[in-house]
Amino acid sequence: MASSRVYLMSQSWKKVRKCVSHYASCFRVLFVGWSNILRAPQWELGAKYFATAIARACIPNMRHRNSKVRFAAIEVFQASVSVPDRDKVKGAGTSAIADLVGFKEENILPVAAFYSSQCGVTVNTLAELVADKNPRVRARCCEMLSYLIVCLPDRYDHQQRLLPYLLLFYYDNMSETQKMAMTAVDNCGK
Repeated sequence: MASSRVYLMSQSWKKVRKCVSHYASCFRVLFVGWSNILRAPQWELGAKYFATAIARACIPNMRHRNSKVRFAAIEVFQASVSVPDRDKVKGAGTSAIADLVGFKEENILPVAAFYSSQCGVTVNTLAELVADKNPRVRARCCEMLSYLIVCLPDRYDHQQRLLPYLLLFYYDNMSETQKMAMTAVDNCGK
């Protein structure tokens, strides 16, 4: 009786693991599809209205336990932030960068913070990505930061927030990531 119960529990955990891995792969496929749509020039006009919302929706997934999901979320975040808004000469989703670094104004307190302690809490997701265990995620994060600092039309507005995180990649374990960070800092002032 006890051995059959243990067997059933082990089988149910196998099903749960399989379901979680399927969920992560579905997330990854969905994110890659979104990043391809956001980069298509035909979709540029419509994508600029949803770019900030898509970028903000990716931020919680950058803290996912599966590295493939984090990798894909970084890719979609970069694609949505870099959607051009030609009227304002900036990236359409660049207001989500402040949310990525957990920026909060000093003198502004949301009204909901009086009623719930969770409302005033912000998480610096970018700091978690810089210190990620997976070298592929760190390399993709460095690539994203390099792109945002060098190629965005309004890059000078965000350099003070993003440059310290790019400098942390100087001491990364992977030499390719170090070289990518050094190249981005060299190109930053040009």
